[in-house]
Amino acid sequence: MLKTTSLSTSDLSLLAAVVAVLGLPVALVDSLPVGRAVALGATEVYVLHVGRIERPLTVPRWPWEVGLVAFEIARRHQFTAQMADLPGQVSVHVLPTGEDSTPLASLRYRDARVVRPRIETARAATGAYLAAR
Repeated sequence: MLKTTSLSTSDLSLLAAVVAVLGLPVALVDSLPVGRAVALGATEVYVLHVGRIERPLTVPRWPWEVGLVAFEIARRHQFTAQMADLPGQVSVHVLPTGEDSTPLASLRYRDARVVRPRIETARAATGAYLAAR
């Protein structure tokens, strides 16, 4: 399993090369812009993510999975770095999705039938989290 906290400088250089070769849209890596919210003055941030932050990464088995894993490593690294740099007065709440696992490409097969149940599951889990606060 890969952990973004264990990446070395050479790992990040390799990751940058992979991202460049695959033509991944690097601007999308900051998909959880907590740092931007803090820069704009937020002192309490609620993160509604797509359910992959807590999921352990696995070594890609197929060539197309390399790009997905590289993107996810970069995304997690960015999020971890932003969380580490938070000022003391800022609190961040990562809202639960209610799902045990979410695939890296959760809409790979474009099955829209799974969207509504996932929204309902996330809404119930988030409601329970907020009620418990």
